[in-house]
Parts: sequence; structure tokens; C-alpha cells
Amino acid sequence: MTKKALAERFEVLEQEYNSVMSTKYMGTSAFSHRSQEYIDSAKGNNWIARAKKLLEDSYGKESDYYKDFNDTQRIARFSSMPR
Repeated sequence: MTKKALAERFEVLEQEYNSVMSTKYMGTSAFSHRSQEYIDSAKGNNWIARAKKLLEDSYGKESDYYKDFNDTQRIARFSSMPR
């Protein structure tokens, strides 16, 4: 894949991120009963999958970028994905 094609994919991913973040809403946590910010989970999960694939295609599964993204993703799941 060319550098130009990768750059375009990163740009599209950034636009999709902004779209996902525009779905923010306030909700009450079932565990803490506090108000928290959430995002549309289907859109968020789709974005995560696309970001992960782009990092894999760009840097490989053994790269620090890919590994750090996976570590961050695991942390977010334990926190019920509030945003």
C-alpha cells in the first residue's frame, strides 16, 4: 500500500472518529449510578476495528503502536467504555 493510500485511510479514520464522538450522550452507570458520558457503542466498536486494522496494515502486529492500541482497548472495556 502506498504512503498516499495510507495517509488517506488515516484521514478517513479521523473523520469517522469525529462522527463517533458526535454521538456522545449522558447516561447513568448501572454500577455507580452516576452520570457519565457515553458514545454509540456500535459506531465506537466499528471505529475501533477499523483503527486496529489500519495500525496492523501500517506498522504490523508486532509494532508498539498496535500493541499500545490493544492495551488501551482492554482498559476501556473494563471501564464500561464511558467517554
